[in-house]
This record gives sequence, structure tokens and C-alpha cells, in this order.
Amino acid sequence: MTGETAATETTQRFIIERNIEGAADLSAEQLAEIAKTSNSAVDSLGVPYNWVNSFVAGDKIYCMHEAEDAVTASPSHDRCSTG
Repeated sequence: MTGETAATETTQRFIIERNIEGAADLSAEQLAEIAKTSNSAVDSLGVPYNWVNSFVAGDKIYCMHEAEDAVTASPSHDRCSTG
């Protein structure tokens, strides 16, 4: 499930910073493809995990996620590809 939701008692919100050179210059289509790849990685985890929102600033993309703990949140983003 994606979109803006409130964290439950068993989940916490985490912001993960991704360094992507030229992120601010990416088209909407390119950003959508990055989100699609990220969401596919999240779906493959098999654990409670929810992407909430992402923000672009310069060469960085900040992704807000809900997960049970930081250990769950971090590896999922390591699985994401930008290419």
C-alpha cells in the first residue's frame, strides 16, 4: 500500500536519504520509474513496510517509509536501483 497514512503502534517512520546525481533534474517519468523500482523492492520484503512519500532536493531523494524497525527499513532501500 502506498500513499500518506499514519504510522501504527507497531510501525515507525523513517527517512532514508538517497544520493542520486542530478536528482533535481530528473523528469517526472524518471522519478516515477525510480519509485516503481523502490516499491517493487519493498513488496518483495514480505514484512510490514509502507512507502509514504519522497522529496527531491538537489542530488538527493528523501524517502519516508513506515516499518517495524530501522533494520527492516534500511536493507529494503539497499535493494532499490536508480537505473
